[in-house]
Amino acid sequence: SLEDIARAATWMANALIVALRERPAPPSIERLYLTDPIADLGYIDGVMFSGGVGEYVYAREDRNFGDWGHALGNALRQTIAEKRFPWPVLPAGECIRATALGASEYTVQLSGNTTYISEPGALLPRRNLQVLQPQCELRNRIDSGELARAIRHRFTAFDLSEGESDVALAFHWQGSPSYERVAAFVSGLTRGLAHTIANGRPIYVIFDADVAQTVGGLLKDEFGVESPVLVIDGITLRDFDFIDLGRIRLPSNTVPVTIKSLVFSEDPRSDGALPHLADYRQVTRRHQNHFAGQGHVHGKMPAHRHAASHPHDHGDEHVHPHDHGDDVHSHGEHHHEHGPRDEDAGKR
Repeated sequence: SLEDIARAATWMANALIVALRERPAPPSIERLYLTDPIADLGYIDGVMFSGGVGEYVYAREDRNFGDWGHALGNALRQTIAEKRFPWPVLPAGECIRATALGASEYTVQLSGNTTYISEPGALLPRRNLQVLQPQCELRNRIDSGELARAIRHRFTAFDLSEGESDVALAFHWQGSPSYERVAAFVSGLTRGLAHTIANGRPIYVIFDADVAQTVGGLLKDEFGVESPVLVIDGITLRDFDFIDLGRIRLPSNTVPVTIKSLVFSEDPRSDGALPHLADYRQVTRRHQNHFAGQGHVHGKMPAHRHAASHPHDHGDEHVHPHDHGDDVHSHGEHHHEHGPRDEDAGKR
């Protein structure tokens, strides 16, 4: 009941006062810590509240959204009014918009040369792109109908309308990248993103395995998708992640990818680890950008030919073998030239 929630919120506010004032804290309070308590807080001029609860502490919000924020914020404001809070409360510049990052993790990795970016100037840079991970196994035979349903279901689960919101779809690829399997995947992808494609919105796809260039080539060349397409591999993402995609770094052709996650984990003290309340990973991937202008062959797959082209300074032909067997990228004797369009893309 609302009365029970109010009583519990009052207890929580009082527990916070005890945790701030008493050293050492009583056992009933100390067991609430996820980290070791701070032995000495030192001299404090004042404190401020952030997050959604802060909106109620500062009386900026009075609506109840059905969670504990309303009750806890009111209980904390009551302790301040009764002058039981140990320090002056300072005004906060931001409340709900302020994000508290816990133990942060930064990793820098380099991937292979298998990125497909059809229109760098239109697709990059991009900030705060929400990640959806459709629940569909890509292990054996790929059912395009099942994949399409999984994509549509993920949009619905996150209260998003497919075709109206730009998202990055993350997939865990297993098995060989044979033509039959990749074509079935692309078929399901286009069916699941039917409104996105019809509206001409960009398509962002992220893999953890080395199939990006193949998928991007089929999307544009065989399935005739006119939307801008960006496919990156070698990156593991999950639901509730958000990513920032930076501009292409020339001449190294790198794409900086920042992965931001605020998925709270269980109490990690059982294994002695620090709490991983938030994960903010700066992941820089070395991606050879596959502009719409390069021919490539994947095993039994037909070569994809493009109008634009560029000369390769290491000869007429180059082959990139991969660990997954017969997946070989070959540009043969196609000479390609990137004119001012690519120079402009690098500057954007």
